[in-house]
Amino acid sequence: MPLDHLVLGLQRALDRLVRRLRLGAAPLPDRRRLLIVQIDGLSQAVLEEAIAKGRAPFLARLVRQRGYRMAPMSVGLPTSTPAVHTSRTIGFGPDGRLYVSIGSSCDVCTEGDPRRTTIQVYDAEGKGRPFATGLRNANGFDFEPSTGRLWAGDNGQDGLGPDFPPDEVNLVEDGKHYGFPFFIGNNRPNPTPVTESVPASLSAVAPALELPAHVASTDVRFYTGTQFPAAYRNAMFLTMHGSTAIPAKVGYKVIRVRMKDGRPDGFDDFMTGFVKDGVVSGRPAGLITGADGALYVSDDNKGFIYRVSYGAR
Repeated sequence: MPLDHLVLGLQRALDRLVRRLRLGAAPLPDRRRLLIVQIDGLSQAVLEEAIAKGRAPFLARLVRQRGYRMAPMSVGLPTSTPAVHTSRTIGFGPDGRLYVSIGSSCDVCTEGDPRRTTIQVYDAEGKGRPFATGLRNANGFDFEPSTGRLWAGDNGQDGLGPDFPPDEVNLVEDGKHYGFPFFIGNNRPNPTPVTESVPASLSAVAPALELPAHVASTDVRFYTGTQFPAAYRNAMFLTMHGSTAIPAKVGYKVIRVRMKDGRPDGFDDFMTGFVKDGVVSGRPAGLITGADGALYVSDDNKGFIYRVSYGAR
């Protein structure tokens, strides 16, 4: 049977394999013999135990399957240079597809490459399309565990003063446009001129939450552990990398976004102390929930990773 396209090891990809082998209804101990795979970072013993308990963590890269050769796959992305935003954030959705955020090449402009200022989505065959557009630099996104909804931070442009435009938290939905470069903040017309007129059919989605200007939201993650108190479980956390385009030092912290009736209702400081007397000692960047239930925060200024845990001292 052809397995050339089973790459990047999603649970859904493996489920498709099992269905194609007509073993979808087989009990797990019988299926285990066929799941002879090597998963990055997992020992065979851990893998088999997880399979036997019905919760195999297959959101990892499937790198080898015994007896088969697996063809590598790649997709083309916009060139990194010259560009203002060169990073690419990837994440697998609950639908098994790969999501890739691609920021703008400039501070403010209309892009020649339609893949920019978007979150793209790719299927297992490498076919991609824009999932959402009008996002200046949504370099942090995550899927809400309880609903599967996609949320993303977005960085506002520079050059309009120290207090405008806001950074954003957006509820990202398929086919929607989030305004940039024509609208900023709560759908206010962008005063910075661009070469293209606002499309007559454009219906831009306003941000779900406005953040302070220039804080540089960098990562968005939902806490999926159980160590933290109930109010923090499944909560959205966001790193503010910190301002560089204005004299004031704003951001440089981790926040928890409060939710009410499924929508952001403000935020609270969660991790601070990266700026003292105007001196920057760290810039929080990435977030992830550890297997131990702690929240891990990377600092790309000092090269540290901080572990935030809850419990008795």
